[in-house]
Amino acid sequence: MAANNIKQYAYLNLITSISNTNSLNNTYKYIQVSSTHAPWSISNSGKITSDVQSYNQKRSVDGSIPAHYNAEKYTIDNIVNYIKWLKKNDIFDNTMIILVSDHSADDSILFKKNGMTKEGLLDFGQNENQSFRANALLMIKDFNNNDNFVISNDLMSNSDVPSIVCASINGCNEIDDNDPRRNTKNRIRTIDITELGQNIKDKKYNIYRSYNVEGSMFNKENWKQVK
Repeated sequence: MAANNIKQYAYLNLITSISNTNSLNNTYKYIQVSSTHAPWSISNSGKITSDVQSYNQKRSVDGSIPAHYNAEKYTIDNIVNYIKWLKKNDIFDNTMIILVSDHSADDSILFKKNGMTKEGLLDFGQNENQSFRANALLMIKDFNNNDNFVISNDLMSNSDVPSIVCASINGCNEIDDNDPRRNTKNRIRTIDITELGQNIKDKKYNIYRSYNVEGSMFNKENWKQVK
């Protein structure tokens, strides 16, 4: 197993041990890990293993990839432990938390809208340029907010994170008003389907299809192809 792969898991597991509350000023922490990204090295019991799981697995009946599920569960468990640490140290309320991913994966529920069979037995790569990657994670806990967890289908994206942060700290007036939590009415997002792993030296994306999405992205009728 590559050292970079195990570092992702180890960092999450140790995050409460390397964190402290000693700062006398407001702080901003940016934490980036690839623990949910293949190759996966988490066993069914949730332990780090040298058995690197490959992409090329058959999916379970519900369309998920078992090894991917294990890695995601491990990640969530460690995030929960960190949130418990924040609460134990009395800094949860005055901490804003944003969990965001760069994209989704091919066992997203959107994948089923792009040709997956009822049994969910498509191999990785058969639809890798499809729109399932648009279903990125975005979870927000604002300052002094202890409300119950709520799922929203408002049209938002990971590109909204700078505006969300700025609006919460009143830190950058030029983009504060772009916080989509304030207004999602008549909002349209453009999703481009491009070549996966395209060489950056090309200086442009080869766009196969483009869609305008208005309203919930989980409603197929809200996707309008424009190219």
